[in-house]
Amino acid sequence: MSTSRLPQQLLLTVTLTACVASLLVHSKAWSREWTDATGTHKVEADYAGCREDTVVLKKRDGKTISVPLGKLAESDQQFVRTTLAGIIAQDVGTTSRVSESNTTPWVMVFPETHVSRAGQLEIALMMLRLYRDHGARHIALEGYVKGTPVDATWFHKMPARRQLKQRVAVRLLEEGEISAAETMALLFPETSLHRIEIAEEYDVDRKGAGAGPVVYLYNIALRTLKPSDVAKVNKLAQDKKLKEAIDYVIKANKWTAEKYRLLRAEDEKVVQAEDFVKLADAIEAKANEVGYRPDAKEAEMMRSFRGFFSARHKASNTMVSETAAIAQRFPKAAILMCVGAAHTNGVVERLDNTSLGYAIINPHSLTHKVGHMSLNAFDRKGHKWSVDVNKLGGLLDGRKNAQDQIKPPPVISEQWLQAKCALYTLADIIAERALGGTRDARPPFGLNAEQLDLGAARVDPASMQLIADNVVFKVLVFNGLVKDRRPGDETNDERWRTLWCRAKWFGGDPRMTPDEEYQGDVELERLLKERLADVKREPSRDISAEGPGDPGGPRNPVDAAQPEDPEGSERKGVTPPARVSSETIAKFSGDQAALLQSSI
Repeated sequence: MSTSRLPQQLLLTVTLTACVASLLVHSKAWSREWTDATGTHKVEADYAGCREDTVVLKKRDGKTISVPLGKLAESDQQFVRTTLAGIIAQDVGTTSRVSESNTTPWVMVFPETHVSRAGQLEIALMMLRLYRDHGARHIALEGYVKGTPVDATWFHKMPARRQLKQRVAVRLLEEGEISAAETMALLFPETSLHRIEIAEEYDVDRKGAGAGPVVYLYNIALRTLKPSDVAKVNKLAQDKKLKEAIDYVIKANKWTAEKYRLLRAEDEKVVQAEDFVKLADAIEAKANEVGYRPDAKEAEMMRSFRGFFSARHKASNTMVSETAAIAQRFPKAAILMCVGAAHTNGVVERLDNTSLGYAIINPHSLTHKVGHMSLNAFDRKGHKWSVDVNKLGGLLDGRKNAQDQIKPPPVISEQWLQAKCALYTLADIIAERALGGTRDARPPFGLNAEQLDLGAARVDPASMQLIADNVVFKVLVFNGLVKDRRPGDETNDERWRTLWCRAKWFGGDPRMTPDEEYQGDVELERLLKERLADVKREPSRDISAEGPGDPGGPRNPVDAAQPEDPEGSERKGVTPPARVSSETIAKFSGDQAALLQSSI
């Protein structure tokens, strides 16, 4: 409504209210007095930002001054640290602790739940803000062990527009294929991932570790089971409801039920690695007290459980030591540290024994079972395989099965991920050009050979065809890493694998922003927020109730909206329709005829 239409009295009230609000805001903004480290120089100014180790202050006259953080009084340095952590965490995280140490550089610790896709999206948002606004470039990463290749050069050199690459990278993050740290490494060549793990604490034999304490608790509880409960358990067993029978037995005893809840983290509290070691001690002591004598296999499973968490407890010390070494090499900007939430207490205890200042910033999804991948998907991720066993990733890595329980290692140097990224990008490029508002209706839709060859995969232009509102084409996937591709490989059939793609474009605005006008980091934050909202709308899942062989996986909103294919295309080797970016849906298959018989 135009202000000229407002009654005079109301207009005066609105104007006065705005003036008072403005005065209040400026009073709050200018109220802080800043003091230098000697205590002799003071200035009244507003905090205007911090980049690397320099604070920007805005004075009353509008002029800005830059001050090295270490030149400010300790109270002002603490104010900057706390304010910065709050700005970074806005809407997606919570600052749980800010150290009293004001030494530079600082360590920003992001505890994570390894299975949480929502948590990774939230951490990615916070990392983006630190990268964009505060110069952070170095990420210390749990799960990154010496000897694990991490090289994102293939992505940086991929000849596709920045907007398309951002769409695809965020989609892979949303699926759970890559972590927040890996997403940053893909999108920003200046970002460095650093190893902070050692093999002897990471590659621990954990065969049967998850079952060990459950077997003990079950046998402890059996000794106190009432006759009335025995009949119920036998009935569950007769009905082949073995998991329900085990749950019933353990929960029938108050002591074992309490330990079971702790083991499964049912109270949505983060259980620390050292707590699991104490839990093993308590369970073994109770077993001895009630007369339960485990056989050799059962005892070995419990030893495996204890050994795994003992090693991970020690890893907290190693990861802090390695992060401190990184901070010495790069002393200006904050060092970002990604660790499992079970390490938080151990990391804080050890950071307190260093000279490093730090902040612990928890993503909002840390203790919420929203956006979790299935246990089977997480198991596969631990072996550096794709999480989507029934979709494109499974088609590329052979639909392997695995069981694992540790922070998955980085996968951005894996051949299947490079291929999947190229396939997603090609589907997005071709669908937009063939089906978008600026469409060129004749193959190859205005695309040249360079645009159709992304290193890990290339399209056969002669295969491209429009079928209703879909585009279909053949893709040749390179059987190797992009860095190993050599001139002449194009004519060597043994170096390539054939897949077919059927894609549909559903974007809103078909016109991509010109590169020179594209506000990449701003658009990236918007895209991450949109994908986070999508993940949070998914039904929550309790992975503690799933077995390692559970074939279920997170279905994105686009997938969920698609009707089941009446032709049973998945059984014919066609992947279900999947969102390959924020704008495109696609199916893939090695069987052209099966793909043509299906639809999106």
